[in-house]
Formats: sequence, structure tokens, C-alpha cells
Amino acid sequence: QAQPFWLKLLEIKAELGLSMSPPGSRARSRSPDLLPPGARPSGLPRDLAEVVGPTSTGFVGARLSGEALERLALTPEQVEIFNRDGFVGTEEPVLSEAQLAQLRADVDALADQERPHPNLDLLHELHYNEAKGSDTVLFHCLGHWRCAVSLHDILYLDAVTLPASQLLQGRPVRFWHDQCFSKPDGHGAVVQWHQDYSYWDRTGPMAHLTVHIALDDQTDENGALHWVPGSHRWTRNGGPLPQAAQIAREKMKTAKATGGEAMEAASFSTDMDALYNNVLNDEERKQWAEQPPRSLYLKAGHAAFHHALTVHGSWGNKSAKPRRAVVLNFFAHGTRSYMAGSLMKGLPSVKNGQVLDDGVFHPVVFDTTRVDMSKVAVATV
Repeated sequence: QAQPFWLKLLEIKAELGLSMSPPGSRARSRSPDLLPPGARPSGLPRDLAEVVGPTSTGFVGARLSGEALERLALTPEQVEIFNRDGFVGTEEPVLSEAQLAQLRADVDALADQERPHPNLDLLHELHYNEAKGSDTVLFHCLGHWRCAVSLHDILYLDAVTLPASQLLQGRPVRFWHDQCFSKPDGHGAVVQWHQDYSYWDRTGPMAHLTVHIALDDQTDENGALHWVPGSHRWTRNGGPLPQAAQIAREKMKTAKATGGEAMEAASFSTDMDALYNNVLNDEERKQWAEQPPRSLYLKAGHAAFHHALTVHGSWGNKSAKPRRAVVLNFFAHGTRSYMAGSLMKGLPSVKNGQVLDDGVFHPVVFDTTRVDMSKVAVATV
């Protein structure tokens, strides 16, 4: 598959060190080489959920097969790290400099409240500031894969989806939902400690995985993501730990009771240590002290995979540049809904117990027939 001219031009500029859209730039100062907000090359539909598989733009290139695909697999050592700690990072970037430039521009356009993105109505959630009431800001949204080619096509990155299958015990992988986080320079907010499955237990049995892709180099100063090693074994009554914020628990309960109509209301709070102080038991706090939170200090374009029960969070951004990341959440084929109604705003209603095999909103992103899974390591947790 030939690489489109606009993406090839970005690659050449990156190799030569020529200017592209700088981190933190807004739509008005975008490079002319970047696709503008809402652009639909090749006659693509406005709602990119209608496109199953990568678009024809070539943003992620041709899908691989055979030995070329197998080379993207996590090593047995990496899989064992995941089994032990509940998280693991990539050794090589999963995004090129050109892809990063486009993704940064698209995330900045979504976060730009002064010039609203033309496709905001397609989002499942939109929070210009999850930290309202504080002096900090956290942009957070879900559903942007429907809004921009770059954010749609990364669902199908082979360097992400094959490892995802490995870490879901070698099963076919379906898309659950995406997330975007942007912490502005100087006053970016915290993301409190939490387990992802505490927000997802309306689906199951638990066979979920999170992929966090850094769009900027992550440091202590800008709020690098941290994980608590071994916390993927922490449960309550066979389920996840309760959500740390009482208000989030109450809103999620209401949303489930009303068929998902208020699902977008359940979110984070700015109390970083609420989980540690109000939820963990003595044994878990002891384990926390023995294995304190650790960061992989991801470089831009690198990805980290974590178990749905791994406790993670990030401190604020005090640096002079934004800290942005896109998140892909997957589940194994065969996952079911544990509620009746809409699992997220804008999704069609489902029945309690229904298999989530909707090819539009939960497409298969990795089919295990594409590679001999007996030749790659798979997780056991």
C-alpha cells in the first residue's frame, strides 16, 4: 500500500529536522501538511465508525502478515513482566514522527474550547476540564476515533493489536473505547489512582486491556503515568476495587439504573490519594510500600499495556509544555454486557448478557488467524 503524499512529506520533514506543528499548537497555527479538523480525504464518511478497518488514507500503512507481523510481538520476557507487574512498555516506538505530528494536532483541535471541533457531537464524553473547582486543568474525552482519521486508524496498529492479543491470553481482540488526556503546560491536573475495570464492570467477564500511547515524552515534571506493581491482583468480592471518588460511584450507579443515559457523568476527581486513603486495606498498603508506584517514563510514540485491575495514576503537569496521550481500551472477543441499555452515550442499546460483537462500535482489531499464535508468548493473568 503506497504511503499518501501528505504523510510521506511529514516523514521527510521529520527526518530533515524541518518544522512541523509544534507541541501545544492550536488549529490556527497548524502546518499546512497536516489534515485540518474534520477533514475527510478519499470521500470518507463524517462518522468514521462507519469505516471498519483502517481507512484508505494509508495513515497506518499496510497491515502485516506472517513473519513480518510476528516480529512485532512482545518477547517472552516482556510477557512475563506483564504477568508479574500488571504492566509492560514497548521497547520501540509504535508511532512515527509524522504520525505523532498529526495525532498531536488532532488532540489539540479537540481540546480547543475557543474553536470547537466540527465533530464534537460524535463524542461519547467530552470534558474540557475534569478538574473543575481546582486551579488545574485536565482535558479528557471518549469517542474521538469517530472524529479524526489519525485517531480512528491507530485502533488497527499492528504494533499495538498483536501485543494486545498476547496479553489477552492469545484471544481475538475487539475495540471497547478510546480516551484522550491532555494536561496543559504549567497547570495540568492529576489523574487519581484507580483501576480501569472499576469503571467497566458493566461488561464482562473481565478480559480487558488498556494501551496508553504517549504523544509527548513523559517525565516526573509533566505528570508521567505511574503504575503500582502487582496491584492487578487486588480485588473486592471477586470484582474490582471501588472507585476512589464517592461522587463517581454515585453517578455510575445512577447511570446504570437509567440505562446508561448519564454514563458520561462518571469520571475522576482531583483527590490523588483517595484510593490509598479510603479504599485500600492494610495488606494492600503494605504491598504498596514494598512496591511503590513506578513509571516507565514513556518517550513520545511509545506505548504501555496494563491489566484492567492495575492501579495507576499520574501527578500534575508543572512543565512548560503540554503532556498528551491517547488511550485504546480493548476486550477479548466474547465479552458481554452486564447491563441493559446503552453502555456509553451514543451507542445503541444492548440487552443484559448480550455478547458485544457489534462490528461498528466494537470491531475486531486483531484476528488471531493472522498469525500463528503458538509461536508467540501469551499472558496468563
